[in-house]
Amino acid sequence: QSLGPQRCSAPRARFRSSASMAASLPDVLRGRRVLLVRHGNTAKAERDTERELTERGRAQCAKFAEAWGGSFEGVAHVFASAAKRTMQTASLLAEPLGVAVTPVEDLYFDRPWRTEAMKKADKDCGYAPAAEFIEK
Repeated sequence: QSLGPQRCSAPRARFRSSASMAASLPDVLRGRRVLLVRHGNTAKAERDTERELTERGRAQCAKFAEAWGGSFEGVAHVFASAAKRTMQTASLLAEPLGVAVTPVEDLYFDRPWRTEAMKKADKDCGYAPAAEFIEK
């Protein structure tokens, strides 16, 4: 039995480069609704991508689904970062809809566009606290 990092066996979505994706994004999204959801509360882990939802995080997902479930009507596709916490959050929200979650590697924030401030926060805290970056 391997104790190393586990990989998700679900198919991963592959997209074009960020630059070409950004150029075509308005066309891709025309006539569609997009709902962005942040993951629930998480526990610490050695690797950021391995952080999992806590019981509090699962309760937050349930509360969110109860309050905003009507917004999910007609959802046909659910995409999430391949990080464990985001896949767990997306799965909890998508399961009642009968919709599979597609992991997308490029949604994880550890990408070339990540700022030096985000990298520093990741080292200091173990994650990038969104509130600090929203204020800036």
